[in-house]
Amino acid sequence: MTASTLVRGGEATEAVKTLTAQWYNAVVEGCGLDRNTFQLAQGFIQPGVTSESLWKIFNAIPPVTVTHYWNPAQINNFSSTYGALVSNLVPQDSGEFQQTMGDYYARWQNYLQHSTPPPTIPKPGGILELFNQWQQLNMPPEQGQAAYTAYQQVSQGVVPIAMQKWLAAGGGASGTKAYNATVEDLKRIMSQGGPGKSVHMDSSTTSSDVTNTWAKGEVGGFYEFFVGEASVEWKKYTEKISASKLTIDATFKTIGTFTCGPLAEPSTDPILGQYVPWYHSAAVNLAYQNNNYYVWKHTPPTWDGTFGDKGDLRFFTTSLIVVSGVDTTVSSEASFSEQEQEELTASAQVGVFPFFEAKGSGGWNHKFKFDDSGRMTVSCSVPPGVFVILGAIVTPTKDAFGGGQA
Repeated sequence: MTASTLVRGGEATEAVKTLTAQWYNAVVEGCGLDRNTFQLAQGFIQPGVTSESLWKIFNAIPPVTVTHYWNPAQINNFSSTYGALVSNLVPQDSGEFQQTMGDYYARWQNYLQHSTPPPTIPKPGGILELFNQWQQLNMPPEQGQAAYTAYQQVSQGVVPIAMQKWLAAGGGASGTKAYNATVEDLKRIMSQGGPGKSVHMDSSTTSSDVTNTWAKGEVGGFYEFFVGEASVEWKKYTEKISASKLTIDATFKTIGTFTCGPLAEPSTDPILGQYVPWYHSAAVNLAYQNNNYYVWKHTPPTWDGTFGDKGDLRFFTTSLIVVSGVDTTVSSEASFSEQEQEELTASAQVGVFPFFEAKGSGGWNHKFKFDDSGRMTVSCSVPPGVFVILGAIVTPTKDAFGGGQA
């Protein structure tokens, strides 16, 4: 199901926002999760069948809301933002190098950051050998050799090592940015998953207060109650359901926590060994700890734009909460006419709150019924062995991937 199928005019109705906040609180309570770090997955999100599809979920930077619809194609992603960051740092002890380079320094930086295709890092020799090749083609011999000697002094610093890793992995233009765990690791964790959990939500009693969460009350969302046509009629149904008592009972046969981070070192894993490490925590740490022009260049991205109150890298997804063997029952006290029942039954086959997934997709099965008073009950289930992402553990920069440690 595409994001466009789910969007409803740019933001969720207030009624569904309230239900979403209640569902979030019920999941936190029933599954023993921490509201200081947990973000609820909105919709039916599966990790995919390949490691690369799984990594795309981790690579999406989480918005500051208690709920998130994962869109792997979103512009704001971790790897590209990280690449812009390390490209905008000043190498330590680089003053002599820059002075020796003179006007050629800007040309060298432009070559690293904007070449198409990006430069290939030689093996052996790394970025130092790349520079040596470049200066021989682009600089006067004496000045080039002096610059090469100066660059030798700084090339083993934090920033050059980070740049060397980034470019070796393809830079921002190409190459998969791998993470340090695979789909096989996820399968192993789920096979050893903890005991099942149960969640109960009652719209008449469950709190919708999410101000005491890490997101400080922000509730994102783009859904009506059903994934039906966007119209006044469907909005009426949503409001009718929300105005009456609604209960949700869900059980998860298996629940597991899958932790994953950017690939920083070569791996002996048969899958990970095929990918080039691209992340260097020391560079993020250097940037995080120093909000000044000794470390940051005078061009964007800036410290505030990266780590500040509205910065791009305030939080990272460090773990996923994954469940399997899902059974849910959604019951409403609202009463519907026979015509409304037919319309709602048809809509339920393509998705209903809170998982929004079509019948048959990913193993889901829906059963829809009404009692003699027209009150509805929707039962949805997905079998064991089918993995569903319930949510994520969101961690601030200072605590994630070694990037913010003092």
